[in-house]
Amino acid sequence: MRLARRAGYSLIEVIVVLVLLAIAAAVVAPSLISSRSESSSELIRVVGGAREAAIRRGETVQLRIDQSGAWQAVAGATPQGGILMSGQLIDAPAQRIALVFSPLGTCGPPAESAPVVAFDPLTCEVASP
Repeated sequence: MRLARRAGYSLIEVIVVLVLLAIAAAVVAPSLISSRSESSSELIRVVGGAREAAIRRGETVQLRIDQSGAWQAVAGATPQGGILMSGQLIDAPAQRIALVFSPLGTCGPPAESAPVVAFDPLTCEVASP
């Protein structure tokens, strides 16, 4: 008895293709979706840049923002380290901000007690009130 050959795909073949497409979408989707919204403030971008610098350099980075809006990111935990980035914020903060970023990407206030804006210590994002 001879079996007739059927055209088409088996259910297993269709499931395997769908799983492969799902894996490909999971890998590609994060790069297509921006993690930062276009309306993010300058402060959030500056803090994110200092955090990324600490992670990429593998060393502590200190960020200081004056009430005038002038900011400076310095390598190392002390101001004597080399300046990595600096600039001027258009929307100056109401108070002086000082943060120290670890090479792991966490942040906190510097050793001296300076007033800081509330940030999440793990992600360094502005903490919700």
